[in-house]
Amino acid sequence: MLPFLDLLCTTEQALDELIDVAGKAAIEAVLLLSAEQVAGPKQPGKTRGAITWHGRQAGVVSLSERKLRIEKPRLRKKGRGTGTEVPIPAYEAMALNSRLTSRILEILMKGVSTRNYKQILPAMAETVGVSKSQISREFAAASEAQMKALWERRFEDKDILVVYLDGIQFGDCHVIVALGVDSGGFKHVLGLREGSSENSRVVKDLLCDLVERGVTADRPRLF
Repeated sequence: MLPFLDLLCTTEQALDELIDVAGKAAIEAVLLLSAEQVAGPKQPGKTRGAITWHGRQAGVVSLSERKLRIEKPRLRKKGRGTGTEVPIPAYEAMALNSRLTSRILEILMKGVSTRNYKQILPAMAETVGVSKSQISREFAAASEAQMKALWERRFEDKDILVVYLDGIQFGDCHVIVALGVDSGGFKHVLGLREGSSENSRVVKDLLCDLVERGVTADRPRLF
């Protein structure tokens, strides 16, 4: 029974790892937009205004109780006083207000669980003071495609033996997580749906989605 106890204890840990990947991509995109709002779009070989782009640097954002390591743009003032760092407004806002980062995590999970990927980036940006109008159509499409590829992966190549379903709360957003364990003992977050684990329609929709993405129903599995 010990492997099953371990599975119960590490469901949120497995989900955290996937949130780290998705959250990092989305937050770094928002920070880039925030930097552009201050310094204008990055143009190689050109400078404009009194603030210049100066590479990237490491940073940390707290997503609720999760510490997420990210890379953020670096801005500096030109001319006299060169070397003076210019803060990224969105990063400063997230560092000072834990409610904002909790809201960002809720937006991420709600967008993923409802497959409304195109709303994730604009909603996150607006939460930290970046105008939706600043997000180009191409930028939004690239973000949506990245989220879709990450959260709708296929699993034909995974020998999934166990599927564990659990409900997890993120702020006001309640999601059902399907976690798979393969024959090597590795855990995979198979899918998410917004709703209660007592809601049979939501659970059935999640299971049907897993079948469509390669966790076939033609072999015995432990649920």
